[in-house]
Amino acid sequence: MMTQEIYDKFMEAGLSLIPTKKDKSPLLSTSWLNGFSFGSFGHASYSGIICGSLSGGVECIDIDNHFGDAKQNLMDFISIPEVNEIYTKYSLPIQQSQNNGYHFIYRTNVIENNRKLALRFNKELNRAEALFETKGGNGYFCAYPSEGYKVVKNDIFTIELISDEERN
Repeated sequence: MMTQEIYDKFMEAGLSLIPTKKDKSPLLSTSWLNGFSFGSFGHASYSGIICGSLSGGVECIDIDNHFGDAKQNLMDFISIPEVNEIYTKYSLPIQQSQNNGYHFIYRTNVIENNRKLALRFNKELNRAEALFETKGGNGYFCAYPSEGYKVVKNDIFTIELISDEERN
C-alpha cells in the first residue's frame, strides 16, 4: 500500500510513479507528463515506476514467468560475466513481481520505448510469449509497495546510471 512516507522516498530518489488498476493499466486517463501526486493513489490497486526521462532514465529488464522458469532465467542472465560485472559494480536492484517474474532495474542515458528481447513459443496458447523485455520510455512497471511485489536484491531507491556501452 502506498503511504505518504513511501511516496516521498520515491520522489526523493527521482522516481515518478503511476497509479494503476488491478489489471495494471493506468488508473487515470490523464497525461503522465508531470507524474502523479500522492493523492492520485487513493483508489489504485498498484503503483508503478514510470520509465524514461520522468524518472531520470530508469529502464527495467522485465523477466516474465510465463513458463515457470523466470528465476532460472534471471540466474542465467546474471551469470553472464559482463552482466554480473555491471550488476555487482552498481548494486542494481532486482524486484520480484506478483507472478514470480523479475525486474532488473537501472538508469541509462539511452531512452528507448519498450522492446521485446526474447520470446518463446507457447504451444498451449499458440503464440509467442515474452521472456525478456525492456520497459523504457513511454512505459512503466508495477513495483513495491504494490501487493505481491518485493525488492529481493539491493535498494530500489538507489538506482545507478550505467554507461551506454554497459547497457548494450
